[in-house]
Amino acid sequence: MSYVGSLKYLEIFLERGYSVLVYDHRNHGKSERNFTSFGYFEKDDAKMWVDYLYDRFDDPKVGVHGESMGASTALQLATIDHRLLFCIEDCGYSNAMELFRYRSSSDNNKFVSLLTFPTNIYIKLKYKWSFDDVSVEKFINKATCPIMFIHGDSDAYVPTYMVNDLYDSYKGDKMLYLAKDTKHAAAFVTDPVTYKEKIYEFLDKYSI
Repeated sequence: MSYVGSLKYLEIFLERGYSVLVYDHRNHGKSERNFTSFGYFEKDDAKMWVDYLYDRFDDPKVGVHGESMGASTALQLATIDHRLLFCIEDCGYSNAMELFRYRSSSDNNKFVSLLTFPTNIYIKLKYKWSFDDVSVEKFINKATCPIMFIHGDSDAYVPTYMVNDLYDSYKGDKMLYLAKDTKHAAAFVTDPVTYKEKIYEFLDKYSI
């Protein structure tokens, strides 16, 4: 997720009294043109920013919000950094292998989707991560903070059923917001008032 793409969410948290740190993910915006790992290495990048906040401030209260691939990064961060007070994920995916098969079939054809398995092997050999490593539903219960799951009910890019898989898989404190008549990563743009109200409801529910 890019810095510019994150700016539309600032008002939600600033009005609540939070300070906000926004940055460009690797291979986004002004960050170095490195390969994208769908959250595998990005979660460690995000953790470095959390470390920075803890180094700079005395006992900061830190939460994370992410959209699309940034949502997957936020979820993966929550599984390795138990200092987080909350995680808000918007349109993340549950299973990378399923998503890439779906996307390759939808964007091309079902025969292209057959390349997903060998592609996974190539990525594992060359880049040292695999689709299993970023399939959050398989390890989401390593997280310990309340998680808010947001998804458009008309999302055809990351299918809406994936948020249900994530929500059902997580056994911790949680809340689900399905944005009506909304496509991928468009919940805030479609209805910013309800989006903000739902986030405040989540934060209030868990006294954050």
